Amino acid sequence: MFRPTFAEIDLSAIEHNVRAIRARVGPRVRIMPAVKANGYGHGAVEVSNACLRSGADVLCVASVEEAAELRESGINAPLLILGCSFPDAADAIVEYGAECTVCDMRLAKALSEAALARGTMAAIHLKVDTGMGRLGVDPDSAADFASAVSQLKGIRLAGLFTHFPSADEADKSFTLSQISLFQKVVDSVRKRGIDVGLVHASN
Repeated sequence: MFRPTFAEIDLSAIEHNVRAIRARVGPRVRIMPAVKANGYGHGAVEVSNACLRSGADVLCVASVEEAAELRESGINAPLLILGCSFPDAADAIVEYGAECTVCDMRLAKALSEAALARGTMAAIHLKVDTGMGRLGVDPDSAADFASAVSQLKGIRLAGLFTHFPSADEADKSFTLSQISLFQKVVDSVRKRGIDVGLVHASN
């Protein structure tokens, strides 16, 4: 290493931050911190445990490999894989008991087959692209997609979410338009009698 770096992580500060968020949002809102990319370089396992100790409900990772690392370290809390996985990862996702982002019917069907083969249910979160432009179902087809996915055996729709590209900017107009569009999607799915589970959005 020609450019060695020493980073000292204050886990008590992370715990303080999660407790501060809990105080702000109250007991009915679930807190789902992203601990992907090795906890953003802070240590995925250590940061995850700090978050859970201070009241986080779900841990969000980017991939099945990151979910596996947390499970193999002894973490049993709910995990959500934020990235869209390939169908060949379905069996591992079900094996590790991770909830999975779905915006592709091939993955949904693969998760259904993997769950049925193991005699269990695969929990999925449907992602809607309201303007990030990275991944997600088109808002106009989200209700049809949710309806089709909810009819698959072995699948439980556990959440519906979107993602903000510019929520931290001073001008909130684009983010507010995303929220409005997302709420319309949530309403359209619910009107079909589908329980969407957790409704969540963040950047």
